[in-house]
Amino acid sequence: MFRSHGHTHHRFKRSNTPERAALSESVSHKIKTQPSTIRSVFKNFRESASAAFHIGAAVLLVLLQLDGPFIGTVEASVGTGAPGRVYAWGRAYKLGINETSTSSKQKVPALIHDPANPSAEWPQYFTSVGSDSQSGTTCGVTSSGTGYCWGSNGSGQLGTGTAGDRSYVPVAIGGGHNWKMIAPGSSHVCGIRTDDVAMCWGSNSDGQLGDGTTNDSAIPIAVSGGHSFASIDGGGANTCGITTAGLLYCWGSNHVYQIGNNVTNQVDQLTPTRVHDPDSAANNWNKAILKVSVGGHFACAIDEDNRGYCWGNSYDNATGTGDGSYPKVPKRIHKPNSSANWDVTFIDISAGMDHTCAIRSSGEARCWGTELYGQLGNGGSANQSEKFPVKVSGNKTWVSIATGREHTCGINDDNYMFCWGKNLFGQVGNNSTSNSTSPQRVHDPNASSNNWTAQWSVVAGGYDSAFGIRTGTAQTITFPGQSDIKLTAGPVTLGATASSSLAVTYASQTSNVCSVSGNTVTLLTTGTCTIEASQAGTATVFEAAPVSISFTVLAGDQTIEFPNPGTKNTSDFTGSGMGLSAAASSDLVVSFSSSTSNVCTVSGILVTKVAFGTCTITASQAGSSNFNAAPNVTRSFNIVDGTASGSAWEWGATPAAMSTSLVFTSIEAGRSHSCGLTATGTAYCWGANQNGELGNGFGSIASAPPVMVLGGHTWAVVRPGSSSTCGVTTSGSGYCWGKNGQGQLGDGTTTGSLVPVSVTAGETWATIDPGGTYACGVTTSGAGLCWGNNFYGNLGNGSKHNSTNVEQTSRTQISGGHSWSKIEATDGGYTCGITTAGAAYCWGTGSNGVLGNGSTTSAQQTPVAVSGGLSFALLSGSEHHICGLTASGAAHCWGVDSFGQLGSGRAMGGGGTTGAYTSSAKETTPQAVAGNLTFQAIAPGNDFFTCGVVTGGQAYCWGRNTRIGTGATDGEIGTSVATPVGTSQPFLFVSSGYSNSVALANTDVDGDGVADSADNCPAASNANQTDTDSDGIGDLCDTDDDNDGVLDTAEVRNDCIIKVDCDSDGTSDLTDPFPLAITQVDLGSGRHITTEPSTALSTCSLVTSQSYLSSYTAPDGMQSIGTQAHFSLTGCNSSSAETIEVEVDFGAPLPSQGLVCKVDGAAKPVDISSGNVSGTSVIYTLTDNGPFDTNSALGSIDDPVTVITLEDNSTTGGSAVPVPIRPLWLILIGLTLPLIAFRKLNHSA
Repeated sequence: MFRSHGHTHHRFKRSNTPERAALSESVSHKIKTQPSTIRSVFKNFRESASAAFHIGAAVLLVLLQLDGPFIGTVEASVGTGAPGRVYAWGRAYKLGINETSTSSKQKVPALIHDPANPSAEWPQYFTSVGSDSQSGTTCGVTSSGTGYCWGSNGSGQLGTGTAGDRSYVPVAIGGGHNWKMIAPGSSHVCGIRTDDVAMCWGSNSDGQLGDGTTNDSAIPIAVSGGHSFASIDGGGANTCGITTAGLLYCWGSNHVYQIGNNVTNQVDQLTPTRVHDPDSAANNWNKAILKVSVGGHFACAIDEDNRGYCWGNSYDNATGTGDGSYPKVPKRIHKPNSSANWDVTFIDISAGMDHTCAIRSSGEARCWGTELYGQLGNGGSANQSEKFPVKVSGNKTWVSIATGREHTCGINDDNYMFCWGKNLFGQVGNNSTSNSTSPQRVHDPNASSNNWTAQWSVVAGGYDSAFGIRTGTAQTITFPGQSDIKLTAGPVTLGATASSSLAVTYASQTSNVCSVSGNTVTLLTTGTCTIEASQAGTATVFEAAPVSISFTVLAGDQTIEFPNPGTKNTSDFTGSGMGLSAAASSDLVVSFSSSTSNVCTVSGILVTKVAFGTCTITASQAGSSNFNAAPNVTRSFNIVDGTASGSAWEWGATPAAMSTSLVFTSIEAGRSHSCGLTATGTAYCWGANQNGELGNGFGSIASAPPVMVLGGHTWAVVRPGSSSTCGVTTSGSGYCWGKNGQGQLGDGTTTGSLVPVSVTAGETWATIDPGGTYACGVTTSGAGLCWGNNFYGNLGNGSKHNSTNVEQTSRTQISGGHSWSKIEATDGGYTCGITTAGAAYCWGTGSNGVLGNGSTTSAQQTPVAVSGGLSFALLSGSEHHICGLTASGAAHCWGVDSFGQLGSGRAMGGGGTTGAYTSSAKETTPQAVAGNLTFQAIAPGNDFFTCGVVTGGQAYCWGRNTRIGTGATDGEIGTSVATPVGTSQPFLFVSSGYSNSVALANTDVDGDGVADSADNCPAASNANQTDTDSDGIGDLCDTDDDNDGVLDTAEVRNDCIIKVDCDSDGTSDLTDPFPLAITQVDLGSGRHITTEPSTALSTCSLVTSQSYLSSYTAPDGMQSIGTQAHFSLTGCNSSSAETIEVEVDFGAPLPSQGLVCKVDGAAKPVDISSGNVSGTSVIYTLTDNGPFDTNSALGSIDDPVTVITLEDNSTTGGSAVPVPIRPLWLILIGLTLPLIAFRKLNHSA
């Protein structure tokens, strides 16, 4: 009764004698078959089987070598075929997969389990498998010939030596026999050993064991008669077998003539009995039988001519013989819808419980009998019976077929497995429990919705179950081990390989300790991490046996990031104290302590000033079961006296400067927290911190004072949102921090962060703006991307989420193909953006008119143009309304206007521009802000107000009165016109949050880069801050830069304006009688030249490089001191001649009778009559271009001078010194002495 069929068969050798047994049983030829041969035969030879026998002997010899079931083979009823692994599906507790629940369903194939390890799959290779359709016993033969059975064992049919309990996994059959096939019956099992001996065990109530008795046996016993069998099959209570000579024997119950021996007394046969001839009922059937299959109480066979026969119980038309009688001998299967024999050939036949199926030589499958559940597979109605063969639907070419209790399975010529019929327990194998009246591909266990492309060699149908042998190549996995590792040393890269070269997949068996993605293991906590490597195989490669490795995850090391706060002043400690930022790499909370309690104390994250001095704070983290204690980090900083920078202001009802020494260059408000940047690109945030949105390493600890954002980044922009913050560094990298439940941080996870985490790499960002539960950004190339929750269509990608809790961690492109310059993500479920061309678009919820397209209809999932055609340079949105600025600074707002927050100047409750709110007021298109103001910044607030800054710096607000900085206290009224904020402080920018605004003060009115508080000339741009006289007033603003008592406007020379010693003579202008002139040159060794102009404002200065002493020799008749003084005066009055007094100190005593003379090269010295000699100096007076000036240019004077003495000490004042006349006697002596000497010489000669 085994509907178990495969592709391996036994060939017989025909004998010429009527009795073939004597010759044939000694010879057995065995060959394997392959589907490729079957396909070739089926597709090219569609003629009857008998025609094949008319082919010559040579062809027959070739066919003997073909792989595949074909005419002339003896086929085992039980499926035998190419080795492979046994899979099962259907009622789980009968499948051998270690399932004990009787209600459990296995709806796709599962590998049977290992007898030695029942919880593990068994990759053992089998060549044969069969199952019965009444009690649920299944048996198989391994490739080594060992027999195993599982399932029912009430009569000892498992062959283990005992009867009783069923087995949920395979158990070895006792006796140590070597089997080639095993065939379970209803409550007994028979098999053929490799020596062709048939053995049976189990129930023997009707003699079905064939040993001549009716005694049950729990171990295999030999079938009587000494026959050599090629195949065998068991039914309800009888057995049939084909000898190696091709002769058919049956034994056991015969109460409905299923023995086929033409007896009328229905006597059971306790030993093998020959089946009688269909055409001569009194005689044995001497034709060679190719296949026998025993059903519930009937049997079918295919003879050597490939004709099909059945006999026994025909009540359910399972014999296909066309009547309800019980044929006592084999009877030909009838034609469809005819009482005539069907003259076709068959290659396979399978008798089930109440139905039969067969495959014709053409590959067409036919079934007949009961069809309660569609088991005939003809696509027709169930709940009927077919007495004649009906075609299995479809055009498949079948090679093997097997009937189960009320279902059928088969293998086609592609070696794919199909089933049909009853499917209550998943026995059709298509991941369903719906019955099917046509063949269905079994599904892939690893992808249960898909058809399985696995290759099959054997199929077997059982009791609400099915089995098959899947062929393929085995593979193994090599998985190198991993040494123990610290938690912080991960991730771990895995390197398992499969012998098939197919990719290995990994799974963590300890997901609480470690997780795995791809080949990367993420370490989660300390403990034992176990990773399993697997390879699922392909259609032709078996899945590999999983291999696991384990290693210990040890406590990891951690470090602390604790930036130095830098010098702080008194203003930083006003109120609650100064806030600290620190984070451990472990994400464990850092604690602080002060070692200078005389200067500062610390509580939580707040430092309190005790005194001025050096404050030293230590950050520590004690560790946990996962982390070792972190090394302490200590920072010291100075606390000095000082005031607030005044750069940041805040207001709700009343404006006030923030008490901080930080100087911000940009500032922005989120819903309940704010952030600002300094000139160095350092970011600080303050306010609410429930989700870590301040980025200082702490969560749920709000901070009124600004705290530094960690990470060490240099920021270009930081934008706070609702409960998260995002920023872009100067290099274009994006970071976000805070809440991440919907993936709004953009890091690919939904895990929040107390410090900045990188937005998934791949883009260079210009800006990122966080909204409520999502964020959007613009890249430097103008691409617009969004991520996070999309319930309102606010991501703009043409879709929406069905819940506000849905996360989207991956970036999505905004639809429309626009190039964006700015995108504004809001807290109100809508988004707006400006293209590079200045066009404004909005998307998301439009219920408040915030899309600006003239409508309040449902959400828009893609960008829609804002009405009015305005070109915008800036957009800023709140929860209920949005405003924008054009390039010319004109402001427009739209959305909810209940408190006049659109600023249109509309009449409020009471008729004026200030009055009671109107809850229904809204505008769906842009409305101009009244007042003809030119804005440089605008910012809507969530609590129904708007603020802006106009050119010139004045801040204005409008809307809810308690939010607009005017000091108003009635929050139930609003103002619809721009109203100046109550301070004269000029501002550069304003940003509004939920109920407050933050503004960046213009602390550098002159724009010179120096804050007004430190600028020595705040009203005029002087970046260099020059202050010549150090009086605290910059030269640009000082009326007397050098503080010489002379106003800059009165200084004669421009260079004197910024000189305290204008002539650089070492004498302050305050005491210098000639502050504008250089009047002395030091010549060294006590020598010098000094001039004295005639007026204090003279600019006639000595030229140092042209003032010197040199040697001088006087002409004959004169005596000189041997030195002359050279000097040059320049810068003198060029319009009128100046008179200068000159003093030359020669550094040595001069003759009292000496004359002060002007010398000029070889010319005779000229007496300077005004000159006089005194001690070591000469003093005289010169006039520019006068008689003693050798430089003819007006404004310059050159005058070499010396001292000369004469014998008569007489001179002609003011003229050349005359040549002296000597006495006559001196002349005569001078002439006589030479003459006397001459004569004396002559005389001597």
